[in-house]
Amino acid sequence: MASRRDVLIVAGDGFEDPELLIPQERCREQGLTVDLATPQGKSITGMRGNVQEAMLTLEDVNASHHSALLLPGGEGTPLLRERGDLLHLIRQFHRDKKCIGAICWAPTLLGEAGILEGVQATACRIPDVGNYEGCDSFTTLRRQGAKVSTEAVVQDGSILTANGPSQAEAFAAAFITMLKDQLQLAEMSRR
Repeated sequence: MASRRDVLIVAGDGFEDPELLIPQERCREQGLTVDLATPQGKSITGMRGNVQEAMLTLEDVNASHHSALLLPGGEGTPLLRERGDLLHLIRQFHRDKKCIGAICWAPTLLGEAGILEGVQATACRIPDVGNYEGCDSFTTLRRQGAKVSTEAVVQDGSILTANGPSQAEAFAAAFITMLKDQLQLAEMSRR
């Protein structure tokens, strides 16, 4: 896969269906290319039973092949926080100033990767697990250095966060706008 692709979605089993499906569909409607990577490169099942086929394994992803990263939330998110390859990938996208979108529980992945220090962010306010047992996701984000917002969708530079499945449409629209702006700027700088 040497040609440039637009959006990379990374998810695992237990993703929140509308948080993956709505942005994926809206991106495709706008003519953007979308790839799905999963930890093992196999199909994954959402919390509501939707099955999605992977195009890539997480370890085979090359950040230079995509313009943006999108991370849906869901009950499988805490398992993804343990994936060093995903955390490295998030840091690569951030280092390269590419668009990163995370919704629901997924903003905690950004914090785990160490890219939320001083960044305005939001998440779905739910109890957390694992290393953050006894916290809600807002407390987790604060511990990870974020400036937590109660707004439904928050953009801070090239990072976009949203607070859950009810905001999937607004999140998708904001993500597409952010990505198109980035692609337009990149095109102008090449001239």
